[in-house]
Amino acid sequence: MMSLQTLLAFTFSLSPALALNIPRQDNGSTAVPTMGSTETYTGQITWYNTAGGTGACGTTLSDSTAIAAVSTTLYDSYTQGGNPNNNPLCGQKIEITYTDEASQATATATVTVADRCGGCAPTDLDLTPTTFQQLVPEGLGVGRTSASWKFV
Repeated sequence: MMSLQTLLAFTFSLSPALALNIPRQDNGSTAVPTMGSTETYTGQITWYNTAGGTGACGTTLSDSTAIAAVSTTLYDSYTQGGNPNNNPLCGQKIEITYTDEASQATATATVTVADRCGGCAPTDLDLTPTTFQQLVPEGLGVGRTSASWKFV
């Protein structure tokens, strides 16, 4: 019989990045954002530990870098020829704005698309811990919150 420690080590070795799996409060938007659009989208932001893994764009991820994982729905809608590394979303810049409900203070961060998020609704973004903390003053304990974003 396999020990719990061995089982956990094996399970985590299967994934290059460990996503914080916090369930959504709602079903999220079903509209798929359009790359290059000037439209502002609203979705949930959360954070994940990249574990120094390789993202869907084929680049090495870092928790201290301003990168984002977009929803699999969005990411896969742009994948061409079956190779996710050649996705035109890779390297695209996204500006995220978070508004604190209590103080109405806003914070903005610009991130680069480097990965995809399997648990995200079409307009959700998964961020590195550094970027999430830059936007949300309450910190990582918040886990998931609403924000708006657009391609820049």
